[in-house]
Amino acid sequence: MEQKQEGTAGDELMPVQPNHRIVELDVLRGFALFGILLANMLFFSFPYMHISLTGTNHWDAWIDHAVTGFIRIAVEGHFISMLSFLFGVGFIMFFEKAQDKGRKPSGLFVRRLLALLVFGLAHAFLLWSGDILVFYAIAGFVLLLFRHAKPRGLLQGALLFFLIPVLLMAVLFGLLSLTDTANDPLMEAQLQQWQSEERQLMEAYSNGSYSDVLEARKIELSLAYSNSIVTALPFIIGLFLLGAYAGRKRYFQQLSSHSGLVNKVCVWSLVIGVLFSALKHIGQRNIDPMQVSVYDIFHFAGLYIGDPAVCLFLLTSILILLRKRMGMRIFRLLADAGRMPLTLYLMQTVIATTIFYGYGFGLFGAPPRWLPLWALGIFAFQLAFSHFWFRQFRFGPMETMWRLLTYGRLPSSRKPENKQLSA
Repeated sequence: MEQKQEGTAGDELMPVQPNHRIVELDVLRGFALFGILLANMLFFSFPYMHISLTGTNHWDAWIDHAVTGFIRIAVEGHFISMLSFLFGVGFIMFFEKAQDKGRKPSGLFVRRLLALLVFGLAHAFLLWSGDILVFYAIAGFVLLLFRHAKPRGLLQGALLFFLIPVLLMAVLFGLLSLTDTANDPLMEAQLQQWQSEERQLMEAYSNGSYSDVLEARKIELSLAYSNSIVTALPFIIGLFLLGAYAGRKRYFQQLSSHSGLVNKVCVWSLVIGVLFSALKHIGQRNIDPMQVSVYDIFHFAGLYIGDPAVCLFLLTSILILLRKRMGMRIFRLLADAGRMPLTLYLMQTVIATTIFYGYGFGLFGAPPRWLPLWALGIFAFQLAFSHFWFRQFRFGPMETMWRLLTYGRLPSSRKPENKQLSA
């Protein structure tokens, strides 16, 4: 979750100091964190993966369908794409800064990924099955293989990994289209199993104890890992490589020199993103879990083309707004949040599961109409928390732990009283 430049202190490679940061990257990370929270609210409050498979309708009111539709079209997939892209940018900065100082950063990066994997596994099994950190850690090891690649190689690698799930799905659809899946007893049995699991999850998360939730979480983790290894993991690797390409080209270090490119990417990504996001929504609304159809193709085309395009549109739009004084004043509020993404990501899970799960306030299954308000409230608290935290400390609490596991020792974490550090 953390993409930062690395600095040096004495003879040791050490974390970047706050006054050496690129504020635009912090702003973008902060913006992505809010989008991820809003998208995840459906997963926090419903067995959303199973609902997507069974097609069960839990809501009757138009406003609930409008809110879920908005999150699916405007939010879902776009902001995790942005954060993944930024991870790739930070990866290149990490390596180039270390190499400039004559260091070999591969070992440090491996330790960083192993620490991230530990955080992710604890997060997934103890708190919430929707964890992304495990996949980030695994994708990071693949990214490490491209550490010496030229920009063209990084871009070609990104396109290759974007194509992998598309080709796999095309083969799968082709095979399934040769069979009558609508009358296949195995498909019918699978649907009944998903429906049964959905009821189990609703009961466990609504009324169960923490031990009941732990048991139910195994169902979701089994589904998430079996599906995501084929679909999500190559996609994340592709976004990492796309971000690494931008990092290698030094776009963020030299933003003023690339304003024309930013404008062009903004326009074209909007056109492509709107088109394929519409296809994605049409596909989602009409997919029949019992039968392969053209709507499955619409959905995956929107997922693997539309989501990255919308991500680039949002990213470049913010960069354009940050050129203006008013835009910088507004979006700079997100910079502190972007300096502690790992802390806030995990905090979102703790707060949301406490709100929705039975061992907390028990609001699991509440109408989706309230989810945007919950997300705004949680993120407003996080903005205040990050602002006050950085008045005293240089690094977020989980970022401090991550540094300890990566470097084996910590720089001074308390902020000097006589020096005002920038974001």
